[in-house]
Amino acid sequence: AKHEADLMWMQKFYRQHHQLVGHKMVLMAGRLSALKGAKDLLTWLQSTDNDAKLVFTADPEHNLYAAKLFHFFKQHQVQHRIVWIGLQTCMADLYAIADVVVSASKKPESFGRTVLEALAVGTPVVAYNHGGVAEILAELYPQGAVSFGNTQQLSDKINRALNSEQQPMFKVPDKFLLKNMLQQTEQLYRECCHAE
Repeated sequence: AKHEADLMWMQKFYRQHHQLVGHKMVLMAGRLSALKGAKDLLTWLQSTDNDAKLVFTADPEHNLYAAKLFHFFKQHQVQHRIVWIGLQTCMADLYAIADVVVSASKKPESFGRTVLEALAVGTPVVAYNHGGVAEILAELYPQGAVSFGNTQQLSDKINRALNSEQQPMFKVPDKFLLKNMLQQTEQLYRECCHAE
């Protein structure tokens, strides 16, 4: 079953961000930069298939790149579809109330932690199919994979996930757990040192 957000946290969150009440939510989590591909979401923001909101964990008043994005989206008259919630600490709860998590990184992520974290709480992910994210999606949610740079496919798959009645069930394989990754990295270092 999908992870349920803490009720007290949820009440406080929706009091602070009342513009999200009654709307589905597409979340782009993490620190914003030009490499995160936020501008690629313009195609989706301009689609009229739904009135879902795009949520960024950033604040244009305290982050230069976020301020540039704010003006970019305002120029394209889609600012009403976007909610800026600033840095968050209760990420599991945030993933849980999101309807879709999106990752549009221009540079292949070596791991893709936000993608795995979202899937681990039971929230669908739509993401560019490269780097570590491609491996995670292939194993857990292949229908969320998008050809790199295809903003129309990105938009279509976000809308498909938003409109789906099915609640996906995810079981994160042991190979993606932090302890296993650390053990494998340590083993690799040992083999390299032994080879010398």
